[in-house]
Amino acid sequence: MIQTSECRHDINWLAYKLGINTTEVEKIITNLTNIDLIKFENGQYKVKSSGTQIHVDHKTTQALKKLQFEANLLSRMSLENESIEKRFHGTNTLTIDPNKITEAKEFIREFRRRFCKSLDWKGHQARVYQLNISLYPLDMENS
Repeated sequence: MIQTSECRHDINWLAYKLGINTTEVEKIITNLTNIDLIKFENGQYKVKSSGTQIHVDHKTTQALKKLQFEANLLSRMSLENESIEKRFHGTNTLTIDPNKITEAKEFIREFRRRFCKSLDWKGHQARVYQLNISLYPLDMENS
C-alpha cells in the first residue's frame, strides 16, 4: 500500500484503505520496521526491498502459519467481493510423485520471483495485490 502513487503516509488513511483499524496498522508497521522491510523517512514509509518472499522449507512458526491463514482468508474475500476482471483464482488438481515435492516448491518459488520482478515498480501503482499460490495433497497418506 505504501508503494502506491496515491498513498497518504498516514495511519488513518492506511487503515481506511486496508479495511482494518488503526491499531492493526500500527502493529503491522512496527512488525515490518522491526524485520527491516520498511522504514519511515522524511515523513513517508518506504519499502527497503521489493518483491519480498518469505519461505522456510524445513520449519514453520505460528507467525508464518498466521500469515498464510490470513492470506488465504483475504483470497476468499476477494473471490466473493471483487469482479472477475479485477482478480484471478485458478485451481489445478494433479497427481505427482511425492519425491518431487522439493522440485515443485522450487519451481513455484522461481515463478513467484520472476512474476514479482516483471511487474514490480512498473506503470501506475494504484492498487495492492497479493499473489497466493498453494500446493498441497488432497488425499490421506498411507501409514
